[in-house]
Amino acid sequence: MSAKYDDVLANLSKQDKEIEGIKTRLSRVENVSTEREVMQLRRQVNDLEQYDRRQNLEVHGIPHKRDECLLEIINDLARDLSLPLLTEQEIDGIHRLQSKPGHVPPILVRFVSRRTKENWQDKRKELQDKKPELRFYDNLTPQTKHLLWLTRTRATEMGYAFAWQRDGKVLVRKRPGEPKIRITCEADLCKIVNENATGSTDAALLATDQQNQS
Repeated sequence: MSAKYDDVLANLSKQDKEIEGIKTRLSRVENVSTEREVMQLRRQVNDLEQYDRRQNLEVHGIPHKRDECLLEIINDLARDLSLPLLTEQEIDGIHRLQSKPGHVPPILVRFVSRRTKENWQDKRKELQDKKPELRFYDNLTPQTKHLLWLTRTRATEMGYAFAWQRDGKVLVRKRPGEPKIRITCEADLCKIVNENATGSTDAALLATDQQNQS
């Protein structure tokens, strides 16, 4: 009788351990699922925030002046680029962004019309010719900006010629004429692979402008 009782206890103990093992595995699965859901939600929030910035344009390189009127400064630039002068009704806001010490804070212009912003963006090459110290950039969220940095770093390591962003979408291309690859999150960086592992592509070809491709 005692032996049977001991067997029952041993079986119960074994079952308890198996149940605990199942609970542990289930908890891990739930945690992974939760992490994926959180990552997905974060991506959705970032996409919405980036979409909300679609009519924003950053102008880099214009020195800060005391008691400056930013609309006048931007319209001086409009004259240089043969763009129509902006009125207060055509912009939803204009201010300088925060910057690191020693750096010129960029000017952020939020246009009422997406088309007006695109007209300014179309002048990027002319801006480089006439005022090479200035740059136009999309207003990226911190998450998108970080992803772009990671993508460029990975692209350089893997010998890709182009890494850029367009309308908040991060893209890479191994060489001219090849298909674009969209990078939506850090997990997508594994798409950037060096099939030949030769590293022969000149890293200097890597695009440094955020929008040098369409």
